[in-house]
Amino acid sequence: MIEKIKLFGERNSGTRYTIGLLERHFEGNVCEGGDKSGWKHGLPFVKDGDDSSRMLYIFVIRDVNPWIKSMIHNPYHFWYKNMDDFLFGNMRLKLHEYPDSNIEEEDGNIFDIRYKKIKAYKKFYNEVENCIIVNLDTVQKYPKEFLEMISINYGMKMNVFQNLNKHTKTGKVDVKNRLYSLQLKDYTCKINHDLECFVNSLKSRFYFKCV
Repeated sequence: MIEKIKLFGERNSGTRYTIGLLERHFEGNVCEGGDKSGWKHGLPFVKDGDDSSRMLYIFVIRDVNPWIKSMIHNPYHFWYKNMDDFLFGNMRLKLHEYPDSNIEEEDGNIFDIRYKKIKAYKKFYNEVENCIIVNLDTVQKYPKEFLEMISINYGMKMNVFQNLNKHTKTGKVDVKNRLYSLQLKDYTCKINHDLECFVNSLKSRFYFKCV
């Protein structure tokens, strides 16, 4: 029986929206960010003393192009000089802002950081009993189906469906994502095509496992 849901995802990947959905529909079952269960943007791990068979781990990944644009405009713990520096240089962390749990030093270009996380999600998926990897686009287009999939497959009681109708950061009504008109330089050379094909495949199915 699932007792708690823990969500992980990279910055600007829709973690706040997805957690909002989960909290609204599985009230009391979602781990809080400050409860030592791990920083949602960090690498996944099983907290000492937790029974992973009673945890549902969810990973949300965003398509690379909108994610890159959002990261440039909202870099959080990273800083950079210009677009070339952001896309092709090594990222630098504002360490004084870094949380203090499940942290490994992040270095390399922004794509190295993205793919390290996706690889970690896939590895963790194979190590625990109950896990979902989902594309943000799928969650936003089919929120009811996403929640019902969790309820049916993991035996969790779901509240009556009610979507989030405000952007979780700006508060704008009926706005899912902030749109940026930024023209990016060609970053094809940095793409891991196998991993991006996997991310794209998540739009056509729910990638989940349960015991």
